[in-house]
Amino acid sequence: METLEKTIQELGDGEVKTLPTGEKIFILGSHPQNPILDPRQLGLTWTENGEKRIGAAFNGGATLHEGTVILTPRIHRNYRRVKFHDEKLGTWRWGMENYISEVWPLKSV
Repeated sequence: METLEKTIQELGDGEVKTLPTGEKIFILGSHPQNPILDPRQLGLTWTENGEKRIGAAFNGGATLHEGTVILTPRIHRNYRRVKFHDEKLGTWRWGMENYISEVWPLKSV
């Protein structure tokens, strides 16, 4: 636990969660080295029917490895946005179809 406490001090904001197994993990919050990823910063743009489209980057979290922060966002690009009715929730929602989904490991510098 001492190593985890030291890591928390180095990383700043975040919280310790206990997994069902009893193992404790640190979930990184708003830390300068864990930025919100803007898809445009990653070049996730394309043109469709003469209109500029922007992809999506879902930040799956980060981990500290050898003094650097490793991000592993899930990237969606070249998708078609569709509206559908979610029967379970009883509401209309937006979704994505025909997309390319990848995980891009990114290392802080």
